[in-house]
Amino acid sequence: MTGARAGAPRFSAIVVARDEEAFIRPCLEHLQWCDERILVDMQSVDQTRARAADLVTAIVDQPPRLAWALGRRALGRLWRARRAGPFSDDEAR
Repeated sequence: MTGARAGAPRFSAIVVARDEEAFIRPCLEHLQWCDERILVDMQSVDQTRARAADLVTAIVDQPPRLAWALGRRALGRLWRARRAGPFSDDEAR
């Protein structure tokens, strides 16, 4: 995480990609201001993961089948889990 101030809003970017080696770095570089950048990789066979590795805080594997239906649900669960994060309920209010 990139130094979020106490009490300040935190921003997470979730980028879903498959075989985007030509575009993934510029995309993630534009999101450097976010506290957290998560790449959801849908089994890329090119260099997408390698080119993104140093610009993301996490890489999540997601099979491409039913990705938009199931992936949205999985991303929602991931977001809620990370949202809970290190804060107690009192701190989140």
